[in-house]
Amino acid sequence: MVAAGTGIAPFRAFVAERARFASIGRPIGEMLLFFGCRKPDENFIYREEFEGVRTALEGNGLFSIVPAFSRIDDGMYVQDVVRREAKHVIRLLEEGANLYICGRARMAREVGKVVCDTMASSKGLVNEETQRME
Repeated sequence: MVAAGTGIAPFRAFVAERARFASIGRPIGEMLLFFGCRKPDENFIYREEFEGVRTALEGNGLFSIVPAFSRIDDGMYVQDVVRREAKHVIRLLEEGANLYICGRARMAREVGKVVCDTMASSKGLVNEETQRME
């Protein structure tokens, strides 16, 4: 899951539902959430809620949240952290995971490009082949 700003809201339901499933013993797959915002102390909405889920599922590593803060230090955008965690993302996709992106269209295009470029380089594909994957 990849979101920036208010694009994070729909993923609350995804995460909450799967956390509930885990709590009653239903198997769930790994969840990886990338969230981009400006500053951790101002814009990291639902932080406590997501950290609570991460803690509840900690023993099995089924939920990770990777923040990207654009207005601190060397500021990073969400596509930058997706690129940094590319091996993890590719592994999940190869295992059958779905990729959901919610937020501004420009951000979604940038994330899509990073994922396609990374997949292409890891698989030795040419650009035309990754275009068909989109």
